Amino acid sequence: MFYAIEGKKRVHIGYDNVYAQCPGCNKLHKVDLQDILQNIEGSDLGDTQVYCEQCTRIRARRHRGEPWAEQVLGEAEYDGQH
Repeated sequence: MFYAIEGKKRVHIGYDNVYAQCPGCNKLHKVDLQDILQNIEGSDLGDTQVYCEQCTRIRARRHRGEPWAEQVLGEAEYDGQH
């Protein structure tokens, strides 16, 4: 098991209680820590930023043609989100 500790308080880190603050809009949103850890390249968790779904789609529109952006935009269209 893993825990986050602040002062004397210990909080279990699990699949259902990990959140990130979006660097685009500051919204706090749930994240899949396992997915993030598998996809970090050349960095560490402390340097990792995770955008919320809305900001991710906005950024993808600005970066059309890049593989990650096309994947995001393709998934959004598939889900019926434009």
